[in-house]
Amino acid sequence: MIKFSNKNEQRCSERISINRKVNLDIQAETYPVKMVDISHCGIGIVSPKVLQDNTLLEIEFDLPGYEQNSNIKTQAQVIHSTPINHNYLIGLAFINLNLHSQLVIKEFSNFHNRFNA
Repeated sequence: MIKFSNKNEQRCSERISINRKVNLDIQAETYPVKMVDISHCGIGIVSPKVLQDNTLLEIEFDLPGYEQNSNIKTQAQVIHSTPINHNYLIGLAFINLNLHSQLVIKEFSNFHNRFNA
């Protein structure tokens, strides 16, 4: 499970803004939503459907890499769901993210963080 740096901070690492499509698979229903940010431990999405806290689901998305896009498919858990402009901002925490997916996200993060140096 995710370990946080202190009690008030609920992020395990810095979030990077992004606009990518994510497919959610919940109880044999798949639908596309928009990813708005990503970190080493989860993603933020905007969805027309509310998702209840602690809901488990499958997510699938691509991240751009140096030479090609990499597909990530993993389980996630709903951490929060906040209403915004007739949609919901939903925080998802990765569950059992495999090593390859961790490396893809780290590479993506490192690529974007080079602009902050």
